Amino acid sequence: KEHPQILDMTRVRRVRIGNVNIISLPGSQRAFYLKAGDQGCAYNKKDLMKTASLVTERLTNVLLAPSPPRGRGEHAVDRGRGSTNIGNRDLADVLRSKEIRFGIFGYVNESGGHATYDDGFTPARPAVWQESLFLQSGSAEAYPVSLIGGGRSVGMAHIVDFSGNRARFRTVSATPDRV
Repeated sequence: KEHPQILDMTRVRRVRIGNVNIISLPGSQRAFYLKAGDQGCAYNKKDLMKTASLVTERLTNVLLAPSPPRGRGEHAVDRGRGSTNIGNRDLADVLRSKEIRFGIFGYVNESGGHATYDDGFTPARPAVWQESLFLQSGSAEAYPVSLIGGGRSVGMAHIVDFSGNRARFRTVSATPDRV
């Protein structure tokens, strides 16, 4: 009530701002990734289909989810330690089938700042308008996180702009010289 501009996207699953339809998929595909384990919020294929039903044609659909879709290669938003892509294949299939071309994801902090087109492979550059964009948000925490491509992140965040059916992003950090 005090801050109506702040939404809990685990409770509000869809928000429309102009021509942008923001859809949320809370939780993880694997409960063992969660601190709460089996008591945590894990989703299954049925949950994915329910989320996909929130897509609105003629709008720019954007998925916000902690778990990224399965990508390919070292620049993908799901690149984890050990040079492995750890994202969810079912989520990648749903995004492709529903033509959701924009997504912002978390959990894989070591890939913070990685961005690709919706193919999950081709790197997307910052500050350039893209017809599709998957972005790994990284960690907003103040403690250093070692990044897959080298370097460290301290307090990483992103500003994402939408215009028509395009998006662009830029990365900001509490200590930009250390990213």
